Amino acid sequence: MASNRFSIALLPPPGQSIPSSRLLLPKLSDSSIPPLFKAALEVRDKVFVQEQQCPAENEIDEDDAKSWHWVCFDMAETAGTQLGRGTIGRPVGTLRLIPAAPAEVEGEEMDREHLVKSEEDGREEGEGLRTEPRHGKTEMWDGLESFVKVGRMATLKEYRGQGLARRLLEEAISWVGKNAHRINEQGEEGSWRGLVLSHAQKEVEGWWKKMGFMTDEVLGEWWEEHILHVGMWKRVEVERGKSL
Repeated sequence: MASNRFSIALLPPPGQSIPSSRLLLPKLSDSSIPPLFKAALEVRDKVFVQEQQCPAENEIDEDDAKSWHWVCFDMAETAGTQLGRGTIGRPVGTLRLIPAAPAEVEGEEMDREHLVKSEEDGREEGEGLRTEPRHGKTEMWDGLESFVKVGRMATLKEYRGQGLARRLLEEAISWVGKNAHRINEQGEEGSWRGLVLSHAQKEVEGWWKKMGFMTDEVLGEWWEEHILHVGMWKRVEVERGKSL
């Protein structure tokens, strides 16, 4: 992979430029929506909606407006994203980072509406298949410490195996360690101390382990959009003098 072929751009939280209501991805034509966010959604649409068959109406959520978004571009592709008066390459990968907020500890009990049926392993509804992780204190998280969450990581199928996901994640982790004060919603000293959470797809759990994340068995396994997920943690070094 030629190092100068790919470039990564960062979009700060787009805020109110993203409508509060959920949008169907094919209808994203509002000129007020940042081009970088549209580029991220182009990748997410192809990977999550078209390839993995996740509902398009669930792709944009309330976290997008407050998250930091990274987009990887193939600069060799001439037909790319329009930024201001210039055009950059084709968007081929993306991820987002949801900023830190005071943790809300939820009970261990699970309502019946949070159980689903899985035909793959033969278990019926009510046999412990979750649609969200268990919440509460674990060996890796005290149930109270604020954390940031990495999510919506996607690379176009034809670009996989070139190290782009690793490059995106390393870029985001490096940035957040140096800029904790910018992603801390509350702005209270010491409220984020370097803890990062990933809701990782089970089939790529090994890749996340190679990136330094550890699986939290207490969070268990759960289904998001019919895809099995696990919770994984990593603590990154927060640069001194930059946490606030």
